[in-house]
Amino acid sequence: MINKKVSTVAGSLIIVAIVIAIGFVFLSSKEKEVQDQNNEAREITSSINPQDNTNQSAQAQPIIESRLVGSGCYKMKEGQIDKYNFREDFNLDSADMMIGYENKQFGISFDVPYNKKWGNKDCVVLPYVHRQKIDSNTKYLKIDFGIFKAWIGDAYHFNISKKRSTDDIINEQRGSSPDLNPRAKTIGKHQVVIYESYGMGTQRIYEILGDENNYVFTQSWIKDIKSDLESDELEKIIKTLEIK
Repeated sequence: MINKKVSTVAGSLIIVAIVIAIGFVFLSSKEKEVQDQNNEAREITSSINPQDNTNQSAQAQPIIESRLVGSGCYKMKEGQIDKYNFREDFNLDSADMMIGYENKQFGISFDVPYNKKWGNKDCVVLPYVHRQKIDSNTKYLKIDFGIFKAWIGDAYHFNISKKRSTDDIINEQRGSSPDLNPRAKTIGKHQVVIYESYGMGTQRIYEILGDENNYVFTQSWIKDIKSDLESDELEKIIKTLEIK
């Protein structure tokens, strides 16, 4: 009887061990898949946007006018490139992975949404493109990222601005128009002021209060100005922002 109980317990333990082992192999496989995707995306971007240039007193990164690389991005119309329409095979699926952007010169890092299937076989969409300049008179950084749509461009933009308080931002917005609705919000560990900008289209702006500067994320193509739900992805990105 005792031997039977021991055998039952031993069998159960073996089954548990097998299940744990299978789970570990599965998780390890998924981690490797994600890591491989991240490395591939970083390789694409780093070949275009080198950042390790800290030995120069005046540092100006190459200006890439677009994240689109290749000659097969757009449709042709009457023998000319139609910048208003991508080719039929241009992939515009939602982002399915996040990769890390880090800029040691400006002391910031955050995650960038990406899908390596964006574009087509003749047109690569870079995860992001940045433009920066640092010299005795200028400290400038602008990053474009997110899904890319014809004629509209990048979903998101990032730049660094001068330091100002919540009250300064809200008063400036309300002073320009009483119809505007600037609002303060805590996102992750960051104090943020949200407001909209109107022009060719509506942009939603998230201005993050920093110790020395403010950090600004802008979202294009806003359709519903009465709700922030449309900016859920951007708010998740803001939570990953690290300022050093």
